[in-house]
Amino acid sequence: MDKWLVASVADEMGDVIYQVLEEAQRRDPQPEHPWVALVDGNQSQWKYLRKEAQARGIDLKVFGSVDIRRLRLQKDEKPSLLYNLRMR
Repeated sequence: MDKWLVASVADEMGDVIYQVLEEAQRRDPQPEHPWVALVDGNQSQWKYLRKEAQARGIDLKVFGSVDIRRLRLQKDEKPSLLYNLRMR
């Protein structure tokens, strides 16, 4: 699995999420793999992620840190990206 972690206390949340999805698109431009984001429950993170993914035409699955236990991928599916966005 190819993971990448980013966080910032200096940059705006929307800017960091834009940076995250830029990197995701660079790694999987088509996209060929499921895209998954893990957030800490901040509703603004969900809003920014969904807005940015929709603008890019990406099917992004967003999970809260509690929901990740429910994430079950099919045997042959492997997410190419998993982001843990902890911004407070």
